[in-house]
Amino acid sequence: MKANTGPVHVLEGIISRPFITTKQSTGPTGNFAITSIESSNRHSNTILSKPFTFEKVHQVFHVIDGAISLTVNGGEDSLVRGGETVFLPARTAVTIKFVDRYVRFWSYSSGDGLETLIKEAGEVFEGTIVPDPHQCSKLDVERLKKVAAAVNVKLTV
Repeated sequence: MKANTGPVHVLEGIISRPFITTKQSTGPTGNFAITSIESSNRHSNTILSKPFTFEKVHQVFHVIDGAISLTVNGGEDSLVRGGETVFLPARTAVTIKFVDRYVRFWSYSSGDGLETLIKEAGEVFEGTIVPDPHQCSKLDVERLKKVAAAVNVKLTV
């Protein structure tokens, strides 16, 4: 794979660069997705910074660059830095805050997870770096709600 040549989507300054989607992985080994998620602490009030719960999908986040702050099931914030991994079973409420100016983590999901949410509720992204907040499109709340219902995720909008 040549860098920056595949599909890229953005939702509120959160970029998804999928490695494999559930459409590509359907078969006897299961249905999973792997994507690179990128953003910045300049995008402080995104849909991911409010509690969300994937009802049927387990997720694993492995931080590559920067750090994220996770709040799981309304508990205390946990800082997850580069090289660290967190497992989130289905039905776990989580918030994600991007701590540094540039943050990248890999998201592995056992079905339609963050990759699908960002793709379907966001838009195609033509850039190569995380956009500044003023360069992002306004969130289409109705579209987001429809996508969330389709992928069984509870969101706080």
